[in-house]
Amino acid sequence: MSFKKEVIEIKPSNVGNGVFSFKNGTPQIEFDIPQMTKFCKGDSVRVSGYCEVKMGNGNSPDNVDGTNYSRLDSRTGVTSCVDMVSIGNQAGQTYELVKHYNRLCASLMPLNTSLSEYLSGGSNLVFGSNGKESNEGRLNQNKFSFSMPLLCGILQGGEPIDLHMTRGLHIVLNLAPDNYAIYDDQINGGNDDAQAGGGAYYELSDLTLTFDSIVPDAKGQEAMRKNNNGAWSYNSFSSYYNVITSKDHNATLNLNTSRTIAVLMNMCPSVFLNNYGRNSQLCSRILGKDVTTGLQTKVLNMNSLTFTRSGMRYPLNFNIDNELPDINDTPEAQLIRTSLNSFKKEWKMDNFLQSNVTALNRNRLGVVEPEPYQNDNIPVFNMGICYDHITDNGVNFKGQPFGFRLQSDAEADTPMSVFIFVKHKNVINFNVNSVMVGN
Repeated sequence: MSFKKEVIEIKPSNVGNGVFSFKNGTPQIEFDIPQMTKFCKGDSVRVSGYCEVKMGNGNSPDNVDGTNYSRLDSRTGVTSCVDMVSIGNQAGQTYELVKHYNRLCASLMPLNTSLSEYLSGGSNLVFGSNGKESNEGRLNQNKFSFSMPLLCGILQGGEPIDLHMTRGLHIVLNLAPDNYAIYDDQINGGNDDAQAGGGAYYELSDLTLTFDSIVPDAKGQEAMRKNNNGAWSYNSFSSYYNVITSKDHNATLNLNTSRTIAVLMNMCPSVFLNNYGRNSQLCSRILGKDVTTGLQTKVLNMNSLTFTRSGMRYPLNFNIDNELPDINDTPEAQLIRTSLNSFKKEWKMDNFLQSNVTALNRNRLGVVEPEPYQNDNIPVFNMGICYDHITDNGVNFKGQPFGFRLQSDAEADTPMSVFIFVKHKNVINFNVNSVMVGN
């Protein structure tokens, strides 16, 4: 059997006037890949187009001298505009649904991208992100292009997708609110520029979805048409939301997944979400209120973190104890190590954003911006645990709830939102008349 490669380009099926926006356009983007005797290389799927940030009056922001100031997150760029991604087939069956997709990318991208890759222009061309706040502000002053891959589990598993057996693909991107994706001043808590005139907003235009397809010869295509029964295993992400309001926080979740590979969590103050004055994509430690400024910027200690399965400590049979490091001391190595190892194999990691600059920063107020070649001292703080990097078969959590206990100096009047992402295996069973998804 021989194969050839084709690049397929698809326009949105709900193109309308060609502009997608939470405020001034369609807040949902749909792409339909028809059923055909071809294989889709999932990691090649990209959504490309143009993004433009505008002030409430329709003018472009001025992010250089600090007037009319509005921009996207510097580390996730256009990805911060995507709130939810759904991938299913043309028959209406859903294969993967990732809620809080932008928050997932706020952890995934720093785990897979180094500052040098941002500065070399790679992430600029791909995600519309520059890795540094000052650079991102300049980029967002004009209409700019992007070509971002979708980081969903089903697409990033590495195996080609049989578009005939899956009955094609139906991909839906729901856009995030403007006051979530855009912020004006993270350091001083906002200067109200983005809120003026009804609020700053973003627009996506000239969108296309492209992917590499593998096309078998005539005999191979005939075999694909006759293959109406089978099973396919793939990675998937499930997402959960939790709020920390006490010093001893206990959470129990029914994951209902039989092949759970890893759990990754990030958090930020609840008041930051959907707030023009704050970056909703921030992945911070637990923050309390600064008595001088009244802003929620004071880093609080996390004393202990424990992961459980059915109430028993698992896979670590001990607590991860932490002490807030001094500004010139070393970071919490054990906590960072487990989070880095959650979605990636730590012994193979060679490019990520975590550094002493991002890990030791306590408070950005009054901090001089680092040199152009250095990380911004904005945290990329995660919590996570890996269950299986050896076989990738995972651990059974059906009927056995996942839990975590976080003991800290958290304050009741400054709640922290926690976004929890579970990586697990799903199985699709195909036959002539139906498609069934199990986990």
